[in-house]
Amino acid sequence: SDGGRRVRALKEANKESVKAIVIDVPIGIQSYKLGYDLNVQRDSQTVFDNAVVWRRFLDDKHFQSQKELSEHLGLDESTVAVALSIGKLPEAIMQEMVARPDRFGSNMAYQVGRYHNARGTEATLRLINKIVSDDLSTRQVSDIVKGRVAAQETPKAAGRQRYA
Repeated sequence: SDGGRRVRALKEANKESVKAIVIDVPIGIQSYKLGYDLNVQRDSQTVFDNAVVWRRFLDDKHFQSQKELSEHLGLDESTVAVALSIGKLPEAIMQEMVARPDRFGSNMAYQVGRYHNARGTEATLRLINKIVSDDLSTRQVSDIVKGRVAAQETPKAAGRQRYA
């Protein structure tokens, strides 16, 4: 939360008091929306934050559908769908991506999720390491997901050359 970040920063700076404006908002959708708006302004809101919270909103029946959630948030339904699909990933995979927010934005995380659905957790963790070590682009990862891997990584098919 926004307050949590500030408390940690104050502790690190050895401050014992601070001037603050406190807004008393009940925990839930209103407090999330307030924190979300503040984090978006600071560019610190991530797709992973959204994935976890939005999944919880649906699981706890705060919203009856993904469509209702997207309307309440004022976001395109496909944006919410991508985040929710990322939120279904195992914690180990999420943690690896959260540790590298510079490499795993919404599109990259979505491709990793598609790969996980096809190949499982261990293969996906290997892919995440490859993304980081080889600095793979989202397009390259998409090609891996679709089975179109670079020529040096897969043997060429025997037989005649085919033209599309």
